[in-house]
Amino acid sequence: MGKSAQDKRSEKRNCIGPSDTGHLLEVVISGREYQFKVLNICQGGVGMLVKADQDTVLETLTTGVVMKMNYINPKGSLEIKVEMRHVTRFKAGPYEGDYCVGFSMSI
Repeated sequence: MGKSAQDKRSEKRNCIGPSDTGHLLEVVISGREYQFKVLNICQGGVGMLVKADQDTVLETLTTGVVMKMNYINPKGSLEIKVEMRHVTRFKAGPYEGDYCVGFSMSI
């Protein structure tokens, strides 16, 4: 049996709880501003929640796409450059049917 996605990670992820609204990613896609909930953070990357009904967003955020986003947390805002690494659909849990978009980031 192959390794799971969790087994392949080199750093520990810090998960953001479902009720924590203090960590967001803000981006403009097709002329419209979006804010997405941050699900987890590690040293070189972030995972964010994208709702299943956001087709325009899902079409844009494909593996390999590079763009700028604003990372917003309770301490302030920071512009980051991101590269999309994966789009994974939740099969169960509080986000069932929605997507986790994971990407690497730099300042």
